[in-house]
Amino acid sequence: MAGLRGPQTVLLWVMVIGLASCENKTTGENKTTAQTKPPPCSYNVTMVKFGAWIGMVTSPPGTYTINITENGEQVFIKKFIISSTNGTLTHIKHLKPCTEYQYEVTLKSDAEATITTCSRSTTQAKTKVLDEADIKISPPEPGSLCYESEWNLSSLGITPTKHRTKLLENGTKVCFKLAEEDFCSDFNVNVTHETCQNFFFTDTWNITDDYLNLRDINQTEPTGLPAYIDPQFPRNCKGLITAEYICSDADNVTRNLSSLEPFTDYSCTGWIKNSGVPINKTLPPVRIRIDCDLKINYEDDGEITNKSITLNWDTTSKNCQSVLSDLKELSYDCRCEGEEGRTNKRPDGGSCVISNLEAYTDYTCTVHPKYKNHHVHGEKTKKKTKEGIPDSISGLHLTLPENNKIKVSCKNNVKFKGPEKNYKARLHGGPKIQEKEKTQCDFEFKELSFLTTYKVEVFAHNGKFAGRSSTDSIKTSYDANALIGFLVFLIILTTVALLLVLYKIYILKRRKSHDMNESMELIRGENDEENLLTVEPIAAEILLETYKRKLADEGRLFLAEFQSIPRIFSRYPVKEAKKTCNAIKNRYVDILPYDENRVQLTTGSGEAGSDYINASFIDGYKEPKKYIAAQGPKEETVGDFWRMIWEQQSSIIVMVTRCEEGNRVKCAQYWPTPERETEILRSL
Repeated sequence: MAGLRGPQTVLLWVMVIGLASCENKTTGENKTTAQTKPPPCSYNVTMVKFGAWIGMVTSPPGTYTINITENGEQVFIKKFIISSTNGTLTHIKHLKPCTEYQYEVTLKSDAEATITTCSRSTTQAKTKVLDEADIKISPPEPGSLCYESEWNLSSLGITPTKHRTKLLENGTKVCFKLAEEDFCSDFNVNVTHETCQNFFFTDTWNITDDYLNLRDINQTEPTGLPAYIDPQFPRNCKGLITAEYICSDADNVTRNLSSLEPFTDYSCTGWIKNSGVPINKTLPPVRIRIDCDLKINYEDDGEITNKSITLNWDTTSKNCQSVLSDLKELSYDCRCEGEEGRTNKRPDGGSCVISNLEAYTDYTCTVHPKYKNHHVHGEKTKKKTKEGIPDSISGLHLTLPENNKIKVSCKNNVKFKGPEKNYKARLHGGPKIQEKEKTQCDFEFKELSFLTTYKVEVFAHNGKFAGRSSTDSIKTSYDANALIGFLVFLIILTTVALLLVLYKIYILKRRKSHDMNESMELIRGENDEENLLTVEPIAAEILLETYKRKLADEGRLFLAEFQSIPRIFSRYPVKEAKKTCNAIKNRYVDILPYDENRVQLTTGSGEAGSDYINASFIDGYKEPKKYIAAQGPKEETVGDFWRMIWEQQSSIIVMVTRCEEGNRVKCAQYWPTPERETEILRSL
C-alpha cells in the first residue's frame, strides 16, 4: 500500500520507582485528615505505538483493577491478582491515536475490605500520533476491500472517491463492498483523522482477480452445439480474465466444450486465466445437458407399392444444426405400426424401406432419431399402400334350392386390398357365360337347363385387380313336372301288378293248406345253447397250426364261433344291470353283466347302485374268477373302474379297443396325460 510505510517501534521499558501519596477510599463520605498515609500502591503510564503500558511501581498483594475511560465512557477494564511485591506490566492495545484517556488503578487487598486507588507517578495521558504506515490493506477477501491497523480506527475517516457501502467497522478493521466497476481497476480512498491534526493522504489500490467472488459470476448455460459458456466477469476484466472449461461425463471422460455430445449429462468447470496464464482458480461447476431438438422433415418422393413404403427425410435442428453432419452416433429407427424398416442412414437424414405391409392400407409411420442408446421423440406421417390383388375366395358352397336353380355362397372374409369391394360369380355350361356382381357373396342363377352340369367360378374384385377364383361344379336335377305324370302311370301299373301277385299267392296257399296233414308237429323253437358251436380245447403243440387255420379266409372260422354266441343268454338274469340307477353306467343296452358273475364293488357309499359296475368275472384254467371282462369306462364310471382295480388287486390291465373307433367313443381315457401327471379321483 502506497504511503503506509514506517519502521517498527521497539519499546524499551524502564522501571521508575517512586513514592506517591495515596488517598484512602471508603464507603462513606471522604474526609481529609491533617496527616495522610502514603498509598500502598502506585503505577505509571507509558505511551507507546497503538496503545500504552501500565507498570506497577509498588504493588502489595491483592486484586487490582485497571479502568480506562474516554470522556467518561469506559474503554478498557482488566482485573488481575498480584501475590508478590514485584512490579507488573500491562500492555493496553488498540487505542485511538492522538486521544486523551483517563487511567485508574485500584487495589482491593486480601486483609482489608476497602478499595484503594493507586497513585500515578506520571502525567502523560495522550496516545501517540497516527502514521500513514500504521494503516494497511487486509489480505484480499472476495467482493470487498478492507483496511486494518493496530490502532482503533473508529475516529479514522476512510472515504472512497466513489460512494461504496461500508460492510464492517469493528475498531481495528474497516471494509467496503466492491462494486462491479471496481474490479480490474484502481480503487481510490481519502484518509483523515478527527484528532490527529493535518493527517491526510490519498491511497490507490489495484483490485485484482484475487478480489473476485467467483460464486457471484453468472455462467450462462449453453442450449445448443457447439457448446459455449460465457461467464459474466466484471466489464473492466473483459479480455483480461478468461475461463477455460473442462467437462466430464458420468464415466469421468473429459472433453472440452467444443467436443461435447448431445443427450449426455456433463459437469463443466471453468479454470480461470489472467492474461492467458492459469491462476489455479475455478468457477463453480455448471451442469450441462444439451438435447438437440431434432425435427424430421419428410419428403414426398418415397416409393410406395402394395407391400412396402419408402420414407425419405431430412433432419434439421434449431440448436444443433451446425454440428448435425458430424454426429456419427446419430441413427434412426423407422416403423409403420409395428413393421420395422431397413434404414440407409446419415446424421442429417436418410431413407428406409418398410416391407411386409398389407395392400391398400392406411399406416401411421414414424421415424425415431436415436443417439447411441437415447431415443428421441419421432415425427409421424400418414401413408397408404397401393392396391393389391384381393384374397382368394374360401368356403364356396353350391346348392339346388330348385331343380333348375343354383344358389352360390361363400365366406365374406376377403381382404379386397382396393377401393371397391365386390364379389363376382360366373356360370359356365350354358349357351353363354353368365356373370353377376354383388357386395356380398350370395348369388342365384335361375331357369337353368335340367340335368345339366354347370361350373361356377367366384372371385373378388377391387376395381383394379381380380383375386384368384374358386370354382366348383353342380348338376341340375330333373324336370319335376314331366316326371310326375310318368310316376303316376308307373304307380298305377305297379299297383295292378302287385294285386295280381297277391291274388296268385292267396290261391297257392289255399291249395297247400288242403294238402297238409292236420296231425303234423309244429317246428320246435330253438334256445340259446343250441346255436352255440362246440369248441374243443386246443393242445399246446397244435396251437399255432390251429390259429393259422381258423385265421385263414379272413378269419371265417373265428367269426362263426363268435357269431354263434348270443348277446344275452335268456336263462341268466341281468336285473341289476337294468335297474334305473345303473342303466346310465352301461355303454350299450344289450351288453350287460349277469347277476351271478358280475363284479360287485364293496367300498361304495351304500346308496342304491353304488356296488354296480359293468364287469364280469371269467374263470381261468382250473381257477375260478381268474379274469375280469369290463366295458371301456365311461367318463362317469372312471372312478368306479379304478375302485374295482383297487378292490380286486388287479396287476395287469389289457385295453382291447381304442378310445375312439369309427368316430364313436369306445372308452374314456382313464390314465393321466403327460400334461396332468396326477389324476385325482374321489376317495376310495
